[in-house]
Amino acid sequence: MKKFAYIKWAKTEKEIYQQNQWLKFLPSFLRENYIINYCPLKMKEQSIMDLEGYEVTLPFTVEQANKKSDKVVQKIINKAMEILKSNKVKIICPPKGHIHKIDYSIYESKGQYVIPLFIFNAVKELAKKLDKPLKYIEITIIDGENLKTDLVLDIIYPNVNYLNLITDKLENFKEKSIDIYEDVGLNLQLISHNKKTTLENSDIVIDCTDSNHNNFYYCRKNSIYIYIGSNKDMVKDILLKRTDLIVIDNFSLLFKNESYTTEFCEMLWYISKPWFNNIISNNYDLILLKKIIKEINKDGWRVGEFYQYGKVIVINKMNYIDKIF
Repeated sequence: MKKFAYIKWAKTEKEIYQQNQWLKFLPSFLRENYIINYCPLKMKEQSIMDLEGYEVTLPFTVEQANKKSDKVVQKIINKAMEILKSNKVKIICPPKGHIHKIDYSIYESKGQYVIPLFIFNAVKELAKKLDKPLKYIEITIIDGENLKTDLVLDIIYPNVNYLNLITDKLENFKEKSIDIYEDVGLNLQLISHNKKTTLENSDIVIDCTDSNHNNFYYCRKNSIYIYIGSNKDMVKDILLKRTDLIVIDNFSLLFKNESYTTEFCEMLWYISKPWFNNIISNNYDLILLKKIIKEINKDGWRVGEFYQYGKVIVINKMNYIDKIF
């Protein structure tokens, strides 16, 4: 059976020694040498939605880890991956808060495939904050030349009346735009040059790019900007240079009164949903996608709180940020 692992840094030094009390009696250099070479993990079995996995605590606090070199931290992670593989772990939610760039030899959940699946649900919630009905809201997708763009487009287009796609690869979407028109009668606007006018008129922008750009400069004041790319420095840049935009880069998910991160949800679906591999491999058709969305909604999953650079934001009906916490 495939298993998951949710990995975190120890909260305190006391937590590190809970299963290995003798470690605290060693001289610090011997203790650290042992931890680096053997990585004594604290592994707690977890059963969530009838899925088996582990909550894993690494043998350093995040403060301790951030004082170590990349090489040392990577060595600890490599050892942890060996241990988890031996316990049939196939996907992980990685630890957070460290400053190091770490490579994981087990598939890493980032939430990048779950977010597009909920993008229309998120748009519906955000549309309530705009002073116009959903059917009049203009949405613009910025092409990231990736799977996320295709997925967002396929999920959004059957549900809206005004949709633009900003792309440098018009030829990649000409046939798609014809298919969309034949399917639902929507005239998808493909934009490559007149970006300024398009973004100035957009109520909601969905940015799928992973690289830096400056398209956000053209967005209308107080418009909603949903960034679903992987470049968090891009989010920081937008927040610094356009303080008048409602920027969202993640959201929580609610299921049976419990709140989950998109990363955690993706981890669970990876080992439990037969169709999830079709999504991550871009091997789906519209019939399958409709079935997936129907299943998600029937199961009772819904969008919870919105996030901006790691913080929850509350947006009032005047389309201003009420709170950030």
